Amino acid sequence: MHLMDNRDIAALLKEMAVYQELAGENVFKVRAFENVSRLIDGYGEAVAHLVQEDRLGELKGVGRGLAEVIREIVETGRSSELEELKASFPPGLRDILAIPGLGPKKVKALWEKLNVTTVGELEQACRQNRIAALEGFGSRSQEKILQGIELRKSYSGQFLYSEALEIVNGVLADLKASDLTARQSIGGSLRRGKSLFKDADVLLVPKSSDQSEVLRERLLSLADGCPEKTGVIAAGDTKVSILRRGMQIDFRIVEEPSYPAAIQHFTGSKEHNTLLRTRAKASGMKMNEYGVFRGEEALPLKSEEDVYRALDLDWIPPEIREGMEEIEAAVKGELPELVEGEQLKGMIHVHTRYSDGLNSMRELAEECIQRGYSYLCISDHSRSAFYAGGLNIE
Repeated sequence: MHLMDNRDIAALLKEMAVYQELAGENVFKVRAFENVSRLIDGYGEAVAHLVQEDRLGELKGVGRGLAEVIREIVETGRSSELEELKASFPPGLRDILAIPGLGPKKVKALWEKLNVTTVGELEQACRQNRIAALEGFGSRSQEKILQGIELRKSYSGQFLYSEALEIVNGVLADLKASDLTARQSIGGSLRRGKSLFKDADVLLVPKSSDQSEVLRERLLSLADGCPEKTGVIAAGDTKVSILRRGMQIDFRIVEEPSYPAAIQHFTGSKEHNTLLRTRAKASGMKMNEYGVFRGEEALPLKSEEDVYRALDLDWIPPEIREGMEEIEAAVKGELPELVEGEQLKGMIHVHTRYSDGLNSMRELAEECIQRGYSYLCISDHSRSAFYAGGLNIE
């Protein structure tokens, strides 16, 4: 059975504290939830184990009421109290709370005094100078809110590499369990190792052609909002696009003979692929996601390396397929040697749960030992970085 992670438990407790403060709950109760959330976030043992062994009393500040809440979260993955609290407020307040500098008290004031319930209404109120006139805000606060809204717009719908990879790997695990695919590979900018993503590409080779329809239905079942399929964007014969945890994933269903050309095509940037097609044309060939052709005859391709070999090029690593002189380097045999994971000897910039990291110091050290690293440098935020949970003096 999958045990709920401490960080997920802490996140729900923190969210409960926010909504309790919105509801005007007793300040001591709110602080209790906040304190226990912080405690659990950095706790060295899985809280789920404490629940299983009836040891929640070992957590400082956890009384009977909080213990019942934690137990429900661990056993069901949700909190009925939190759901009741959220149902009593306009759903748009959650988006407003995500804007830097707007805590529960200020959001409550905006809602009660100006009837602001969405980010759009908040922006309009700022443009009309109504926020500056509100008690407890002022023109400087209004300016910061507008800056926060613009920042939110800039990064709306974008995912970090680690977030995107986690989402895609979750989908691939589901597909692997279905036993419907002979191959499944990540392509696109995620394979090229970019930093930010709006979508991801995944190539799938069905185990047999008569399972293609079953595979498509399986892909649709992975969309956000199923079984209503509200997260389905497209559902064609060879391409299925869904939203998974808010990120678009484009699945390309290809037959085995086309796989080498397809994985190359759906990995390279537009600029990289244009340069390759130009080179193929100059050699009297053509290429696309289905193969490399001389006239109407498809060249035999057993691997992605064969695609580049057909163009008289060394294989080009995915991370540098950006149309930035890598073709010229491959022609001259001067492709750079990229740093590989096994060459790393340690980590020199790591945050723990003491500030805004995801893991405890022990977990990080054990992982480094597992990887055969020689050193680990902890560099948590200082107290000046309050926005990232910077360390206090203690």
